[in-house]
Amino acid sequence: MLGHRKFLGLALAGAVVIVAGVCSALPPWSPGSASAGGGGQIIRVADKTASLQFSTSTVGGNPHQNGSGWAKIINERSTRVRATVAASAGGPENMSLVAHKQASIGWAVATEVGEAVRGVLPAGNDPVYRSLRPVFSYFFGGLHWVVPAESRVRGPLDFKNSNLKVSIGQPGSSSNAFNRRLLLSYGINLERDIKMLELSPPNGIQRFKDGAIDAYMGFASLPLGQILEMATARKVRFIAHTGDGAKEFLAKIPGWKLGILPRTLYPNVENAEDIPIVTTYQVAMAHRDLDEGVVYEITRLLFENIGEFHKSYQLAKNVTLDDALTGITTPLHGGAYRYYREKGVKVPEHLMPR
Repeated sequence: MLGHRKFLGLALAGAVVIVAGVCSALPPWSPGSASAGGGGQIIRVADKTASLQFSTSTVGGNPHQNGSGWAKIINERSTRVRATVAASAGGPENMSLVAHKQASIGWAVATEVGEAVRGVLPAGNDPVYRSLRPVFSYFFGGLHWVVPAESRVRGPLDFKNSNLKVSIGQPGSSSNAFNRRLLLSYGINLERDIKMLELSPPNGIQRFKDGAIDAYMGFASLPLGQILEMATARKVRFIAHTGDGAKEFLAKIPGWKLGILPRTLYPNVENAEDIPIVTTYQVAMAHRDLDEGVVYEITRLLFENIGEFHKSYQLAKNVTLDDALTGITTPLHGGAYRYYREKGVKVPEHLMPR
């Protein structure tokens, strides 16, 4: 199991790889051969081929790479399942798409899925989210708060009464959701203390490089190519998540822990020491109605070809059978549970399918 304070040991040199060659979508089955959910998701299949859509993240983001590597293995090795990969804003959008049967598999922070299933999301209780079922988890990364090296901001509390332009991530993204919650934990008023901008990662990073915003707040695995690009363009300072605000955030949101961002991970970093940041796990999830046999097969294909998957992108080695349940707090999908049971993985009672 990967320790949170050692997660950056996987941050090896090299470019981020986006897997290509994902098969194009097969048409959804018509009533009579199978029943389909919205957006072409196959809910029940018999002896036909199932066409699945993976809803991931922005192109180049960790979930997009994760889904692309998995889909490639499925398309090359399965005779009954085909998978396509779609970009999205991130976790909250993916949860909505999967819950409404408009996507087959989606990626989100483990905490988000747990809160959604238990009906305690900050946005409110919507029963449709109780249908979400994790398939596997893996260590993802954390929240990055970045300012120019010449900025007067040296700690989170310096955002108070600052009127600074701060990008927190686009609506519907995990970055947006958790940066809001961390800022509020530090007592930052999102309307009065800062000029909050909800920009996509490419837009936010480009505007940071151009000097059009004062701070970039992202949610990323490590190292992230887009932040590497930003740090290459200008000298930066990472803001440490320390003090009472971080303690309150970690106490309120199970599944998050304090990790360490090495100051040497990116170029042009002004920080003299490594930077504490809040970190967490990501999960791939399905609707509970997605055919158990299909979920079993795609889970089996992933872990039986894990060596090939680990070559698909830089941080793919974070996905392991030993760590596949870490951070999950709600019942597994029945197909995933069946595979773990066969492999002798100890599944806690609270993760048993129901």
